[in-house]
Amino acid sequence: MNNHRKKSLVVLLALLAICGSVGAIYLASPRHTALHGSEHRPKVSQSRGMTDKLTAGLNLNPAQRSAVSKVVDDVQEKMSSLFNDPKLTSKERQKKASELLKSASAQIEAHLDPDQRKRFETMIVSAHGGHG
Repeated sequence: MNNHRKKSLVVLLALLAICGSVGAIYLASPRHTALHGSEHRPKVSQSRGMTDKLTAGLNLNPAQRSAVSKVVDDVQEKMSSLFNDPKLTSKERQKKASELLKSASAQIEAHLDPDQRKRFETMIVSAHGGHG
């Protein structure tokens, strides 16, 4: 696997970890509730926690925080819809999730200065267990 492809894969996997696990999104989904009841639903907003982590880790100013929060909220909403779509196969769902996370990463980076981009990449690698 070439370095660019490997780095892209690490970024996607780590961003998934940063944005909240797919499992947490599934646990919050109506599909999971229908199968297992509401007692397993997360009580804390995943997107707020993610925005808080990014704000602290990147020292976001209020405008950046607002923009990043919108991206994170959008990702959470789209991931939830994606994992509740019964028409998609597991492979299709995985591909769409990967595309969504890649897009979200680019959208977040667009609001960061060069130093924050470096820290964002470090956060992503750290979230993935330091592999990169």
